[in-house]
Amino acid sequence: MPKRPKFRVYLAGPLSGCNDDQLRGWREQLKKEYDRDFEFIDPTGQLLRDGQASSYAIVEADRNAIEDADGLLVNMWRESIGTAFGVIHARNVGRPVVVADPNHLNNRVLAFYADAVVDSPRKAASLLRDILRAEGGWLVVKQRGRSEEPFERRKLVRSLRGACRDAGRDDIVVPQLVLPRVIESLQKNDRRLANRLTAADLDKAVTAALHQLDRDDIHRQAVQGVREEWQKLAEEGSGQVRRLPDLRRPS
Repeated sequence: MPKRPKFRVYLAGPLSGCNDDQLRGWREQLKKEYDRDFEFIDPTGQLLRDGQASSYAIVEADRNAIEDADGLLVNMWRESIGTAFGVIHARNVGRPVVVADPNHLNNRVLAFYADAVVDSPRKAASLLRDILRAEGGWLVVKQRGRSEEPFERRKLVRSLRGACRDAGRDDIVVPQLVLPRVIESLQKNDRRLANRLTAADLDKAVTAALHQLDRDDIHRQAVQGVREEWQKLAEEGSGQVRRLPDLRRPS
């Protein structure tokens, strides 16, 4: 069986004013646990330690490293302007972004640019791996098998936001609650074993995720009415995957 290629993941987080444990502790832990899945890009490396490097050189190297990555894993344990700009840049160049918010900063602007927000770096790594695998290998079969296209999370999130707006609900919070649940559900789909899904499979997974959230006392109010609006979009064809330019994947 051919070896699965490793995804290149940039480890973003506060740098200024941090001690060595804060800079490297969580990064080194993730490197040990996810070495089989990821090739890590660590901004605490040589350039940052080089006392001769200019501020411009550091920022430019950081920007280029984000573009070279397949995804961004962010540990936002405290607010950081530089990290926030890195998240925005990653989003602008089409990279998946998963944020760990262990201290519950609940920054709405940061959440807007992230694909998902979880409560620990380990959960962020696991979810980012699943998103990258989905976008790197899943195909969505449409029109009774006559066409197929790559699975892309941005199409799903775009339609979810439309359903949220139609239902009068928060169009940042709900997609972040739904996306991880949909990815997890689709991984268990029998057809996914052949790396193919139907648009109906995708619609069903979203509906099930919204139903699950609607039965949760914590999230019920956030998703109220969204499931009904999603079903309307799905019936009209808007809830299904639409074509966007292919995102970057490992070769």
